[in-house]
Amino acid sequence: MNEESVRSDDVTHGEIPSLRIGFTTERKTIELAINGYFSLFDHAGIALAKNVHATTTWHLHVEHLQPADYFYNILFGKFDTYEAADELCYQLLEKGVGAQIKSVGGEWPGDHPVLKSSCEYWVVVDQFLDMETAQEFARTNAREWPSEIFREKRKEPTVRLHIMDSEMELVCEAENGIHFVPKSPETTISMKNFQLADAQSDLLPTLVFTNRLEFRSTNAGHLCVVMEKDTEQVLYAMLFSMTFKQARPDFLQALAITLRSHLAAGLNCVRSGEVFDWSMNQYVAAFLGDKPVNELCSAALDKTRGLVLAHSDQLVKAEFTEACGGHTESMTDSLQSELFTRIDAENGEYRDNFGALYRQDAIQDWISAQPNVLCNPYKFNGLNPWGARFRWAVEYDRTSLEARLNEYANQDIGELFDILPVKRSGSGRILELEVLASYSNLYLRGDDEIRQALGFTSVHSTCFFIEREFDADFIPATFLLRGAGAGHGKGLCLAGAVELSNQERDYVAILKHYFANSELIKIY
Repeated sequence: MNEESVRSDDVTHGEIPSLRIGFTTERKTIELAINGYFSLFDHAGIALAKNVHATTTWHLHVEHLQPADYFYNILFGKFDTYEAADELCYQLLEKGVGAQIKSVGGEWPGDHPVLKSSCEYWVVVDQFLDMETAQEFARTNAREWPSEIFREKRKEPTVRLHIMDSEMELVCEAENGIHFVPKSPETTISMKNFQLADAQSDLLPTLVFTNRLEFRSTNAGHLCVVMEKDTEQVLYAMLFSMTFKQARPDFLQALAITLRSHLAAGLNCVRSGEVFDWSMNQYVAAFLGDKPVNELCSAALDKTRGLVLAHSDQLVKAEFTEACGGHTESMTDSLQSELFTRIDAENGEYRDNFGALYRQDAIQDWISAQPNVLCNPYKFNGLNPWGARFRWAVEYDRTSLEARLNEYANQDIGELFDILPVKRSGSGRILELEVLASYSNLYLRGDDEIRQALGFTSVHSTCFFIEREFDADFIPATFLLRGAGAGHGKGLCLAGAVELSNQERDYVAILKHYFANSELIKIY
């Protein structure tokens, strides 16, 4: 891969695709400061008000009448060929588990001469009525295969949205959705006292928008804001939220291509239960008030406009992680499995030094070490906003951890006896974790379940080992988790990519380091 090797049957192919992006909140009421002319429509497109002029504060309130209803599905793998998915189905069937293949995604918009369908083939056992039944089935019948539970909405929630004036008098109402449509480019819609779902911070400063907005309800009965923007506008918001003052152009260019590849590859994929394509909660900084244009972000997007990563004429759904901790996770059940470097250094010398990282002794040695890898802030002196999570530790006493696990499980698990990693991936990240307790054991699978149960903001990855101090009854009194990296560890390591750019590597070299067998093509 080099800058001159961009496929150039790839000049320009069609328009820039649009994405539906959304912000989810923890609130049932928000304040709207509207300045200019606008119209209101309900979810069916019927006008509630036309060409209204306002320069005052309004209020939007959601009344939750009927919650959403779901099926719960067990996902055993995502594949880029039907044949690979079918092989896993056959293996499951040999063990008495009847799975099916779901096709997710579709054709890339436009007539691109290179790209094939961006379909993924998911191997699932589906339509359990509750999470517990799905988890028990996976644990009892298919424990030897990694899996995760995802829910699929079978019935939308029923809600009523109320628009009220500054005196809290009802102006209009509608079921399931209200659309604000600005009637001139000067019209602005500002949202006050806005708190993001799952946010650890206080209320955000004012969010300012000039485009059409759709207000919906989340499945929990809180307000959700949805809008449509083209891919490059979404990428600008993401880059804006991830950049820092000393960021070098080649880091931002490599990141722009990675993000564009990720968005493009997932463009047609179904995100079960969501009314938008992409959550922007993590990238809200770009929408806070009247922000000046960030020239670094704009230049990175202009330099790489339309460029994405591809492999065997298919888009690479390029992942990224804050800090890999010195070794990236492979993606064994998809096309990208051969595209990721295991040890995030100039060579693989540490693989031999530390052995097979799925072994407890090997991963403990690895996490306790200070290997000479790219995201190690102690080895490199350049400013790196993600380097602080190269190694981390968090300690819980038994009582506080019991309370956390009770809250996660929504039940009293009793006295906590121990926490045991059951299965690790080849990179040492925990795939399955068992919680032993006096009333009820918990069996956690996958990054999300494990980190949510133990504390998502404290346990930065599933690459950790546990040290214990015991009480007089030889039951652990404290649990010290020592870990490496932040995030799932797949794809481009942000901390490592910053260091490569500090070493004056260009964006092509940075991408080649993390996606070695890919190529750059231009999709618009």
